[in-house]
Amino acid sequence: MRIHRMVLVIGIGLLLVGFVAWRVSGKTQATVVTFTNFSYTPNTVTIRTGEDVQWQGNFSFHPLVSQDGLWTTVNSGTEFTHTFTQPGEYWYYCEIHGFPNGVGMSGKVIVVDNRSLFLPILSR
Repeated sequence: MRIHRMVLVIGIGLLLVGFVAWRVSGKTQATVVTFTNFSYTPNTVTIRTGEDVQWQGNFSFHPLVSQDGLWTTVNSGTEFTHTFTQPGEYWYYCEIHGFPNGVGMSGKVIVVDNRSLFLPILSR
């Protein structure tokens, strides 16, 4: 009985160590936000500090504005990527069809501290 319990504890410990190493190793692919018509999909994303969000669409029709001034207005091209380095909630919007604080064509990036092991993976 004790051997089974010890094997179980060691197995769980190894799984936990492997999970932690997997979550903190290397940079992940950018989280992609697309936009067409008058909305961003998804309009809210959750990432970790140091990760990227890439917006894809036609910026000449929907100039991308950071409410917090993290980047200058993007008004040309079809892809833009930003690396988020600080935890927080960051709103963005279309300069023509949206407004600050989630009004109209807008969205939000939620950045959690990358030391947090329990980021809801399904929110991506």
